[in-house]
Amino acid sequence: VKGSGPENRLLTKDIISAHDFTLSLDLYVNAGNTNSAIKFGFFATAAAASRYQVTYDGPKSRLAFERVVQGTTTLLGVPASADLPVNTGGTAHHVEISVDGDRVRASVGGQLLLDTVDADMADAAAGRIVVASQFPNQDYSVDNIVVTTDETEAVGEYTVAVATETNGVRDTSTETAGGTLTASRSSGNAGD
Repeated sequence: VKGSGPENRLLTKDIISAHDFTLSLDLYVNAGNTNSAIKFGFFATAAAASRYQVTYDGPKSRLAFERVVQGTTTLLGVPASADLPVNTGGTAHHVEISVDGDRVRASVGGQLLLDTVDADMADAAAGRIVVASQFPNQDYSVDNIVVTTDETEAVGEYTVAVATETNGVRDTSTETAGGTLTASRSSGNAGD
C-alpha cells in the first residue's frame, strides 16, 4: 500500500465465520511510511465501516486496540509502545492477533504487547478481515496473511428457496414462471 488518503484498505470478500481465531501476518514498513496508521481489523462489516482493529500508529510509536462503529473509533484498553522500523527486504515484523471470546491479544515478533478485554466483542457478528491505513504518507506491505481457528466447521441442514427471473424481473406467478431446475447430489446431474 503506497499513497495517502482518509483510508486505503484491503477487505476479504468472504466472512470469517470463526469467533475465536488467530490472525497472523508479516508486515514490511518501507522508507516512505513516515506518517501512517496501519490497521489490522476483524469482525468487519461489508463496507468495513464497523469493526474491531489493532492499529499500529507510526507517528506515536504505539499499538492500540480499537472498536470502530460507523466510522467512529473508540480506544479500548491501554495502548502499548511499539516501534516498528523500516524493514524493506529484511526480516518481517510478524504480527499475531488472537481473538478469544471477549479477549484480544496482540504480539509483534513474539512479544505480547496488548492483552485487552471488551465484553461487547463476545457478541460481535462474524465479519471480514481488513488491512487498512490512513494519513498522508503510507508505504508498507503485508504478506502471509493467515487466519487459524480450533473451532469446528459449521455444518447442518440448509433450506433453499428456488425462484426464477425473466429478463431480470422475478416471476411471481407460478402459472407463468419460466425455467427448469434439475439437480441431484447422488447422480451428479447438471445443477449440482
